[in-house]
Amino acid sequence: MTEIPPPPKKRISQLALVLFIIGILSGSLPVYVVLQQQVTHLQDEVKRFRTSYEETNSSLVVLQNDYENLEVQYNNVSFTYYKLKNDYNSLQSRYSRLQFDYGGLESQVSNLEISLAIWQELHIGTALETYYDYVRANCITLNLEPVGEERWWTFPNYYNLSVDFAANLAAHDAGDLWWPSLDESCNYWNYTGEYS
Repeated sequence: MTEIPPPPKKRISQLALVLFIIGILSGSLPVYVVLQQQVTHLQDEVKRFRTSYEETNSSLVVLQNDYENLEVQYNNVSFTYYKLKNDYNSLQSRYSRLQFDYGGLESQVSNLEISLAIWQELHIGTALETYYDYVRANCITLNLEPVGEERWWTFPNYYNLSVDFAANLAAHDAGDLWWPSLDESCNYWNYTGEYS
């Protein structure tokens, strides 16, 4: 802490003494009175300067304390700033990684959706194929026993049966979801619990 040096006390007292001696030696009392008034005035000035010095010194101490407190606060804020900056950079890096991962996941989802669509098409095709196999095996009955397609040729109306079956198969495949002759002739409802 830097202090302002106080004004010297001895010089003013010595000056007053010198002036007093000069006044006595010169024999002039009025000069002494004037000099005494000047000394008093100078002593008042010294008191004012001393008070001003003490006030300035107190202000300097307060300012130095404030400076030290602000320096501590600045260091704390700087530390917090650098920590937050590191956190931000870390989060930015994680965000970039997540965006990259998200892009990869989006691509995987797209591929899975395509695979699902293909699987559904294949499954529907497989389900229809299985259904048509069942129909071929069970749509013609003889004495309430199903006669599979492999034995149709033994019937006299083999060609009519094959054409009717193919026509019903095509109609069903084209969107006519109910196959009335199938439900009537081969007990599809009894076998599956639902209409064709």
